[in-house]
Amino acid sequence: MHPTNPSPTSESTPTVFRTAAQRRNRRRRGLATVVALAAIAGVGVTGTLGAAAQAGRGGHAPVVHQPPPPSLEGQLDPTRFDDGNRAIVLRARHDGVQQEPHDARMVRARAYVRRGDIGPIEVRTYDRSGIELDSWLAPEPDAEGGEALHDDEARYAIPYTKDLAVVHLLDTRTGVEHWFKTDRVVEPFCAANPTDVACDAIDLVASIALQDGGARTLAVGESVEVTADVRFSNLLDGTAEVAGRVGAFFVPDFVSFVPTGPTSFDLGRQEGLFDQAETVTWTLTCDAPGVSRIFPDAAIGGGGWAGVVETNAANNTWNTWFDITCVG
Repeated sequence: MHPTNPSPTSESTPTVFRTAAQRRNRRRRGLATVVALAAIAGVGVTGTLGAAAQAGRGGHAPVVHQPPPPSLEGQLDPTRFDDGNRAIVLRARHDGVQQEPHDARMVRARAYVRRGDIGPIEVRTYDRSGIELDSWLAPEPDAEGGEALHDDEARYAIPYTKDLAVVHLLDTRTGVEHWFKTDRVVEPFCAANPTDVACDAIDLVASIALQDGGARTLAVGESVEVTADVRFSNLLDGTAEVAGRVGAFFVPDFVSFVPTGPTSFDLGRQEGLFDQAETVTWTLTCDAPGVSRIFPDAAIGGGGWAGVVETNAANNTWNTWFDITCVG
């Protein structure tokens, strides 16, 4: 029987006696584990072994400093972290001279407005109808929360929505006001980035086709009705105020070609894809002998605010044609 020592518990644990060779093997296995863990952690093995050896001799293990992580500068694609928020950044002087922010730009970032701040700069935003959208107080230009760029100058980040049309800054200490129309930055930004979430990209299409596309032969003084089917469409999901019209870009001078109904169509605010059909009729009358061709056409256009961008203006107009012969 091996001698036993009492354990802290009610039971006894046998004491294990090892030979010198077993103790050396146990120490080697321990060092191997340290090496493996060091490799996983990215720490130099030589330093780890030296620290372990010194600690094994009763010394203090030196602190092993891991190298700093590599800089992420230039390694991250900012578009991967784009949450769809946009802001307009204004730089304004508060020296009582300039009445409009002297620099403004659209940025792909979120503008954080700290509600409850007590500051002297009153910020108000308005839509295109003059209705107030939001208001808050901003800190002094040189105080924490405002960025002092030059003397009496500050930068303001304004949360952007498509309804935002005007920003008003009022220095309540001096009464100096700044008025800023957002069209100044929205239009160039959307022209360069038509599919950005801040903009309304549209692709308006007009088409026209005659119900009877054949040639007409009439006696002088004779009349006939000519009818065309017209379609107005948007192929993209942008929103815009849309209008269409129908006419004829060439009519020979020996005939009369007069519409019998509306030729202008206010299609109103169209949100995204749409397709609208119209019918237009003309009365064609031969006034004198002649042979020529008539070209009915249709056109469509959209707008409503600076962020509307027509991505393919080539299909905004379309025409058809038919031959006319007047005899007599």
